[in-house]
Formats: sequence, structure tokens, C-alpha cells
Amino acid sequence: MIMPIKKLNQKVASMLLITAALFSTQSIFANSIKNQLKKHSSPYLAMHGTDPVQWQDWTENAVNRAKKENKLIYISSGYFSCHWCHVMQRESYKNKNIAKILNEFFIPVKVDRELNPALDARLIDFVEKTQGQAGWPLNVFITPEGYPLVGMTYLPTKNFEQVLNNLKEQWTSKKAYLKTIAKQATIQLLAEQQSQTQTQTQKIAASELTQKFLAQTNELIDEMQGGFGEQNKFPSVPQLRTLLHIIETEQLKSHVKIKWIEFLITTLDSMANLGLNDQVNGGFFRYTVDPNWQIPHFEKMLYDNAQLAALYFEAAKILKKPNYKIIAEQTLDFMQTDMKSNIGIISASLSAVDNKGIEGGYYVFQQGDFKKYLTAQQYTVAKEYWKLVSDDALESGYHLVKNKSTDEISNDLKLSTKQIQAIIQASKLRLKKIRAKKINPIDSKPVAAWLGLSLHAFSLGAQETLNKSYRQTADKLFNFINEKLWRNKTLYRSIKQNGNNIQAIGTTGLEDYALVANGVNSYSTLTKNKKAHMLSIAIAKQAWQRFYKKDGWYLAEKPLIKYIVGKAVLEDSPLPSPSAVIVKVSLELKDKQLNKLAEVALQQGMQDIAEAPFWYASQIDVIRQFRK
Repeated sequence: MIMPIKKLNQKVASMLLITAALFSTQSIFANSIKNQLKKHSSPYLAMHGTDPVQWQDWTENAVNRAKKENKLIYISSGYFSCHWCHVMQRESYKNKNIAKILNEFFIPVKVDRELNPALDARLIDFVEKTQGQAGWPLNVFITPEGYPLVGMTYLPTKNFEQVLNNLKEQWTSKKAYLKTIAKQATIQLLAEQQSQTQTQTQKIAASELTQKFLAQTNELIDEMQGGFGEQNKFPSVPQLRTLLHIIETEQLKSHVKIKWIEFLITTLDSMANLGLNDQVNGGFFRYTVDPNWQIPHFEKMLYDNAQLAALYFEAAKILKKPNYKIIAEQTLDFMQTDMKSNIGIISASLSAVDNKGIEGGYYVFQQGDFKKYLTAQQYTVAKEYWKLVSDDALESGYHLVKNKSTDEISNDLKLSTKQIQAIIQASKLRLKKIRAKKINPIDSKPVAAWLGLSLHAFSLGAQETLNKSYRQTADKLFNFINEKLWRNKTLYRSIKQNGNNIQAIGTTGLEDYALVANGVNSYSTLTKNKKAHMLSIAIAKQAWQRFYKKDGWYLAEKPLIKYIVGKAVLEDSPLPSPSAVIVKVSLELKDKQLNKLAEVALQQGMQDIAEAPFWYASQIDVIRQFRK
């Protein structure tokens, strides 16, 4: 998956891209280490356990081995539901010649980005700044001392093999030079970030930040289709949520307010009715590959669905759109059924690729399916509702996108709206039976941060609907977090469990502490559970202790790479900024120590926020709420 372009440091990029042309000679080290990923608890890593590449897990042992053998570390970061990760595995990591080069001349390390989010975030940042854009699979070569040298995303086998051969030859003949390049580039990139952090104490009024946010956001919006940008479309929940809150509380001029309300409705309608939302089983896909919200990248992530469910609940109230509440409920229902997990209540993700290796294979339908499984009347309605004509098919089949409203079809076919709705619902049940015959791989591992988002969503859902099943799921999520993920004042990113034996897997980061503390706090508000309230305080305090230093916030406690620096405030990603979330929770909880820490942190990072407010939407939201 390719991420949108944000930044590019041309000077550093030029310095590092020299490596693409300098690469000469042979290595002398034989590699007898076996692939460590067989039977790994991460489904993503386990699927690489049969690769001929002798993959290592990301630990100090891998770094120490790189130092001992004086080899470059090759880190390949991806995730279970990533289409291009599967493609690169099939094309390159199953290739014996590629494997031989990686095994002999490098220390190959496979990373599940969902278990090591802080490492992945830093490497994404490095590749963005040096290449202009980044995404997954994310592939970065790192010196034994921990300095990133050069990075890239997916490459076809021929190109990848050329890079490997050039780099292993150059590493032997110009090793010291490449180490110097990597170290100097890291020093320069971090110096830029540190200089920005040191000038973050200026005060800017919340109203000014709001206007700056609206101004930059206005430059990025698609007024016709909704969403942001002109290429692929992401949900961008942190920005949409902040816009909702501005609409709700800010005294805007009438025409300005109307414009933003119309944009929000257009966006929320497009996301719910078009290709981003699964029209049969429910649940949202990660993003669409086109600007019109038609064709999704077919992976479904827990963090998207949890955030979108909460967003639609809020939008239903703020925009007075009852149908958004229905969409929120459908999303929670999907999470309870299709994403159900025996390990951690809700699974991490559903794959974009089916068991036959076809992207979207589980979700698309063939033309013959509709005539075979639907009655004549259902097919007539379905053709209107989903526009089932031959030129709308993807290569693998039909992806259903709403074409007409039930009211329009009612007028066209001279049937009542209730009749049309009943026919559509019956059609969906029949189409679900087609899917039930297929297999869609699922990553069932629990992820702390995403379960925190889910706990918030189900707590909000229980509050807004009085649905007992939502409350029951919230109870289960809280108990799992409290009993399995929180142990000895430490939060686990994920776990594997054999009987009563619980083992932590992955690397817990600030986002886990922040989003779990927020979810537990939401649950405490719903239930008036004192244990939950105290747990939220305890988790928040550990977040400050572990991740907040004199020079700002850190995503991880003990990073194994050198490309890391404290930041006064952290940006939003597909997830809300973890520093913004922990500040918000700390201000909401009745604890003097947390309140004091949060009030100080709330004043930091103003220059970064003012220069790129769109990327700091969550922080602006908190500032607006708590700073008068």
C-alpha cells in the first residue's frame, strides 16, 4: 500500500540515492542461521516461515549479529492484509536466487508492522523524507550501527535483485563511505527535527489554530466527491472528527458553516454508499485506489472500522442525520461477526487477498451469481440499486457500489420504499451465502491500540443505542485488556496464550498506552466502573513515564535504530496522534499529576502545528476543547 506524499528532503535524498549508483565486490560470510518465523504467533510472519530467506525476528540478537558480521540489516516491514506484501513474497522471497543473496550478504529481518508500529513509523518517515513517498511493503537497509542507508517499497524481482547485487558489492568496496553517508543523513534529518522542537514554546490562540486548520484543509478537499486529495481516498478520520467538532462548537459565519456541513455530508455519504463500504457484509475497507470512492484496496482493518463507527455516531448527532447512526451500528455489527476472534475478542484485520491469491476475490461477484442466486424481482431491483452492468466489472468480478436510492427505485418500479428495502435486504442475505462458500484469510491476533479504539467505539455505541450486545462486547474488551494485556504495570502490544501462560509479542508503543487509556476511560464513563477509572489513570501515568522526555514524545522506549528523536507533538496518521490522545485523557481524568503534565504539554509544538495544521488535527481538537 502506498501512502500519500507529505514531505521530501532533497539534500538528504540526493546524499542517500548516491548508493543506487555506487554499489561493487563479494562477501565472505556464510550464513547458517535458519528461518526464525516458522509457527510465529503473527500470521503475517508465520506465512514467511517457509520462505527460503533465512528471516530473523526484530530483536537485539539480529542487531548484534549484524555488528559481529559487519553486514547491512535488511528490514522488510509489512502486514497480513497487504496485497503488495503478498506479491513481493511470491515474486521475490520465494525466489531461491534472491534468498541466496539475502542470506549470504545481509541480515534479513521480517517485521509485522502491526507488532512494531514505532519502528515502522520511523522507517516510513525516513523513506518519505528521502524518496518522497512510502508505503508497504517497506524495505530499508540499515547499517550495523543502526543508521538507515536507503529504503524503498515494492520492487519487481528483476529490479530488487539488481539493488541487492549492487548494494552488496558496494558494501564490500566502500563500506566506510556508506556508513558515513547513512550516519550524516540521520544526523541532518534529526537535527532539523530537534531545531523545530526547541522553538515550540510560542503561544498561538486556539481560534487562530482553528482558522489555520480550516484554511489548509480547504486546499485539500474534494468538494464534488468528498474526502481529501485527487488520487486515492482514505477515511482521514482524525481530520473529519475535528471538522465535526468545529461545526458543533465554533461560531462560524453562516456561509462558511454551511460549506463545511455540506462537505462533511458529501464525504460521509460517499464513504458509506460507495466502494469504501462493503454493501453486503458491512465494514469499511482501508481506502479506495481512485478519487471517486469506487474501487477499494480490499483489506479491512480493525482500526479503521472502530474509528469510523465512532465517527458516524458523532456525525448522526452533530449533523442531525439518523441514517449515520444506522451505518455506525452496521459497522459495530460487522466487527462483532466477521472480525470475531477467539484470542482477543476482535481480530486485527481481514486480508485483501483471498486464499487463492486474488485481490478482492472474497468480496466480488460474478455476473452469473446474480441470476443464479437472486429471484427475478430481486435481480431487477439489484441492477438498479447496485448498477450491475458488464462494463462495471473489475478484472476479478463485480464490487457492489450503490447507484440509486431506495426512493428512486421505488418511483421507477412502482413499489413502496419498504418493499424495495425488504427486497434489497433479502438479496444481501442470498449474496452472503455466496461469500460463505469462499475463504478470506483473517489475522486474528489482538492489538492493544486497536482494541482500545474498539472499546471506545462499543462504549459509545452502547451509550447511543442501549444495545445490550454492544455493552457485552465492551465488557469483554475491558476484561481482556485488564486481565491479559495489562500486567505488572506494563501494557502488552499483543499476546499469545497457551493455557494460563501468557507471552507478550511485539513492541508496545505510545499509541497502545494512549488509545487503551482512552478506551478504558470511555468504558469507565459508560459504566461508572471505578476499577476502569483507576486503570485508565494507571495506564496514562505509565505513558508519561515511559514515552515523554525533556525533548518531547517518543513512540517507543528502547529503539534499536538511531533514526529517532523526541517531538513536541506527534502527527496524526490513520490513527489519531498518540500524544494528543494521552493529553486529552490526562485532562479528562481527575488526577492532579496527570492534569499538570498535560497542561504543560498542551502548550508545546505550536510551530509544527501552525505550519501543517491538517496533520495535527487531533492536537488542535484537544487545544480547542481545553484551552480557552
